[in-house]
Amino acid sequence: MSGKEFSFGSKPRMKEVPPGTEAILSFNGEGKVIDTDYGEKISFPITLISHDSHPLLKDGPQNMDWESKCSAATQLLKDLADEKGQYHKELVKAYHNSKWQLTRFDTGAYFLSVVD
Repeated sequence: MSGKEFSFGSKPRMKEVPPGTEAILSFNGEGKVIDTDYGEKISFPITLISHDSHPLLKDGPQNMDWESKCSAATQLLKDLADEKGQYHKELVKAYHNSKWQLTRFDTGAYFLSVVD
């Protein structure tokens, strides 16, 4: 074997958070804009800790990608890139070191906040 690693297929993606529920996650890499069959989305590598639509989490957290067009994802990516933003240092620290709650309201809107 040459020491090279190979992988095929697609990385798991977080399922949509149902209205009226939330997911707990932590970020484990840099976000980026990607092209999908449904247009441009923001993609973040995450560790998913809890989510009603992922029953296998009972066996422990899973690494996957969160892909979304929601304003919470767009704003997070924008603010992480804005090195002159007034809270940039605190945001970067929280991004790498905290757990986050992604709430989806009954209206369909998403809200992202630090939970620890």
